Amino acid sequence: MDKEKIILLIVGAIIGFFVSLAKDWLMESKKQKEKYKQFKREKLEELYMLLNEEDKLMTDLTIGMATRYKSKITKHEALITMSEFNKKMDKNIIKRIDMLINLYLKELIAIRKNMNRIRFETGALAISGDSKNNNEVQKKLIEYNLQWNKEKEKLDSRIHSLPILL
Repeated sequence: MDKEKIILLIVGAIIGFFVSLAKDWLMESKKQKEKYKQFKREKLEELYMLLNEEDKLMTDLTIGMATRYKSKITKHEALITMSEFNKKMDKNIIKRIDMLINLYLKELIAIRKNMNRIRFETGALAISGDSKNNNEVQKKLIEYNLQWNKEKEKLDSRIHSLPILL
């Protein structure tokens, strides 16, 4: 063989080697992206389930407390109702929701902060309600429920529009 053919064979082998490496790297990169997407989807599913459970409990609280205030609840009765609610509301739900958002879905933090504020204000109002102003407390609880639903809708909308799901 002459030198030209040997050089062509060597150059072809080198090019083939690098093309093979590039193909393997691209395939592995694509697999990693798919794994990450699947991981995020799983976290979103978990978040969605937890949010629905939290939403149900918050609705029960606000509507239940508003109904009780309509029937002239005393502060002691309000404390008992809040105690019952706290037994139902697994604190781990809130912690897990906040953890999932803070670690994996940072784009949802602002909405979640509003939801936490509303939950805190609802609870504070529910236990501090004045029996002389039951109608005002009832109206405020219903207003908090509407605010909660609005923030929950925003969060749901953002979750569904995340590029991971597309």
